[in-house]
Amino acid sequence: MGLTGLCQWHVCDMGAVNAQSLPRLQEEVQRGMYDAVIHVGDFAYNMDSDNARVGDEFMRQIQPIAAYVPYLTCPGNHEQMYNFSNYRARFSMPNHEDTENLFFSWNMGPVHFIAVNTEAYYFLEYGLKPLSRQYDWLIKDLENVAELLSCAVAMIGLGSLPRTP
Repeated sequence: MGLTGLCQWHVCDMGAVNAQSLPRLQEEVQRGMYDAVIHVGDFAYNMDSDNARVGDEFMRQIQPIAAYVPYLTCPGNHEQMYNFSNYRARFSMPNHEDTENLFFSWNMGPVHFIAVNTEAYYFLEYGLKPLSRQYDWLIKDLENVAELLSCAVAMIGLGSLPRTP
């Protein structure tokens, strides 16, 4: 479809076992139906399980998709083990050098996407630094977007869990 149609497939909570939508997604991506796949949290259930073999299998399963279109991600609560180390090591998102794949933004056509790590608010055993880094980055990103608003049609925010206390 290309960027003029701006078509993405959004995925959440897809495990390595019984991922029923995966064959259809693989087929449709390879037919060129999507510009990107956006996966919002909870990969493989859990990537670190069985000495990370579950994560290895999940990555093999998404390879036929990620080889054709950008596979954009943001972490969920199932990625938090060992301070998100499996997630950080397996994905490379825009500006990963600065944000360690935990939060980032990108433009696709006339849309500005912002992916944040909602888990930074719930796993405080890793300290407050991840939360403050993300906050400072978000303020700068929003300031930069304000300059581009004449070109952007929409701004979309992504995060895994809108939890309530």
